Amino acid sequence: MGETFEMDLSADHHFVSMCTMRESSVTYKGTWEVQEGVWFAKITNCIPLGTTNFQTVGSVDKFTIIHVDQTDLVYTNETQTISLKRKRRYLTP
Repeated sequence: MGETFEMDLSADHHFVSMCTMRESSVTYKGTWEVQEGVWFAKITNCIPLGTTNFQTVGSVDKFTIIHVDQTDLVYTNETQTISLKRKRRYLTP
């Protein structure tokens, strides 16, 4: 199994992201905001499992948004370009 990444961005400006590697994972929780095309994500909680390689609580990531629409979010952190696809979640009664 390779590396997977999922992120939930909530309308209330909170996020949860999870990166799963072969034998480890890191879950981040935090807050986000966008100002003039720049996306800021502040980590408020970090749950590493099987790794010591993770960002500390309180750190802030800054990303330049390249494109966003109803299905895609493309951004850069100056060293790489990341493209995320929207995944709709359906609640069952």
